[in-house]
Amino acid sequence: MAYVFKLTTKQPIAGGKIPKGVSFQHIEQSSSAPQMSNVAKTIKSEFGIDVSSSAIASSYFEITK
Repeated sequence: MAYVFKLTTKQPIAGGKIPKGVSFQHIEQSSSAPQMSNVAKTIKSEFGIDVSSSAIASSYFEITK
């Protein structure tokens, strides 16, 4: 089953290319917290910005289901 999360940035990420306050939807196969490797793929598809999963952390986002 797929779970939809809303992620909102708490701080600028990707060297400021994505500013604080930007929200986007992320789909995960698990109901647990989103995996940052999958979030990086969502950022690439939504915004066209390559972000290493090691360069982001769940603490950078407000995450709601």
